[in-house]
Amino acid sequence: MPDRRSAEQRLAALATELERARTPDVVHAVSHELRPETARGGVSRAPTTGRRSVRPGLVIALALLAVVTATAFAASPVLRDDLLELIGLRGVKIERVPELPPAPPALGDQAGERISLAEAAQRASFELRRIGRAPFRRPDRVEARELDGTTVVSFTFAPRLGLPRSPHTKAGLLVTQLRARVDEPVFRKLVAGGDVDPVRVRGSRGYWLGGGDHVLTYRLEGRPAQSRLSGNVLVWQDGAVTLRIEAQVPKRRALRIARSVE
Repeated sequence: MPDRRSAEQRLAALATELERARTPDVVHAVSHELRPETARGGVSRAPTTGRRSVRPGLVIALALLAVVTATAFAASPVLRDDLLELIGLRGVKIERVPELPPAPPALGDQAGERISLAEAAQRASFELRRIGRAPFRRPDRVEARELDGTTVVSFTFAPRLGLPRSPHTKAGLLVTQLRARVDEPVFRKLVAGGDVDPVRVRGSRGYWLGGGDHVLTYRLEGRPAQSRLSGNVLVWQDGAVTLRIEAQVPKRRALRIARSVE
């Protein structure tokens, strides 16, 4: 189970880490820039008509928030994991656990119903995303399944062009996409080791899970929860659609593939 420390305890930990990191005096620097010109020996100017005045306190708070977030992530991997746990993604929940629970090493016979690309587009409640890089424009296999009332579409690509065969999916690349509800995760990722790194995919928020296996859990419609081991994964949100790429490739290559999705 994830750490359920209170918000007060997390804020106290944040304050401790920031004190150790010796955050620069941003308040003084920003305040200096926001002073009237007369305070700096210049000529005071009247505010421009039609423009909203900027509240110095708000600007200072935003500047401090940016520095606090960056400093906290750099100062403490443990604190970073706590902050990631609070953020999450739509349809996906990432949890740190002391030890991975038992799980089958590979995807079993619950991969989904094999359908055509046209059928998948009809069944999905969203516009399907496609990889724009060759040779991944057309998947070798298309599947759809219902997870907790949500249609999940998966594209499978055979190993090719430096994409090794994954021991977990038996494929070179697995791309999963869904339009998830906000209130309930469809996928849970249990991580005991390895990396959980925040990333940006064409301006959208996501996470890279690499450096070790994690456990992926999901619930098929009308059936008990399923789980399996999963390797390197990049998961991100594109509007209301959450996408997941699983392949035995480094983060850099996974990001290149993800950024070509259209």
